[in-house]
Amino acid sequence: MPFGSSAYKTDTQVRAAIKAMISSISGSGDWMDHWGQTPSWMTRRGGQGKPWWNIRRASVEERWPDRAINDFQGPEVIQETRYQLELKYPWSLKPPSEPGFEALVDAVLAKFRSAINLNGQVWEASLLSCSGGETGFVLVRWGDDALTAHLARFDLTVTQIIPRSP
Repeated sequence: MPFGSSAYKTDTQVRAAIKAMISSISGSGDWMDHWGQTPSWMTRRGGQGKPWWNIRRASVEERWPDRAINDFQGPEVIQETRYQLELKYPWSLKPPSEPGFEALVDAVLAKFRSAINLNGQVWEASLLSCSGGETGFVLVRWGDDALTAHLARFDLTVTQIIPRSP
C-alpha cells in the first residue's frame, strides 16, 4: 500500500476525535480550530472567560516497519502523527484558579489514558504516547493589555497501522 493511503484517518478526522474527547470533559472550555486563535470574549473590554484549547499537527512520519520482506502477518505501512495541544486557563486569585486548572489537566490526562485508540475513532491505531501536564504561565495579548493564563502542554503521538493485504 503506498504512502499517503486513504486508509488512514485524515488530519481533520483525528483532530475531530481529539476535540470530542476534550469537549466531553465538564468545564473544558472553548475549542479553537487554529493554532494561536483566541476566544471571542477576549475582544470585549473587561471580558471574563473560560479556558481554551489550541491544537496543531507538529509532524507526520510514514515508514515501512523493520520486518522481513516475507513477513505477511506484520504491518505494511505505519504512520505516526505528532500533535501539540495547549490549554490556556485564565488566572485569578479571587477565587483561586489553580485548583480548577489542575483538575482539568488531570481529567484530560485520564481521558487520554483510558482511550488509547481515541475512543475507537481511529481504526488500527493507538494513541501511543501522551505526555502532558507540563504547566506554567503565559501572557496572552488582549488588545492593548495582556491576560495572564495558566498553560498546559500535551504532546500526542497517534500511530496508524495499515496491515498487509492477505
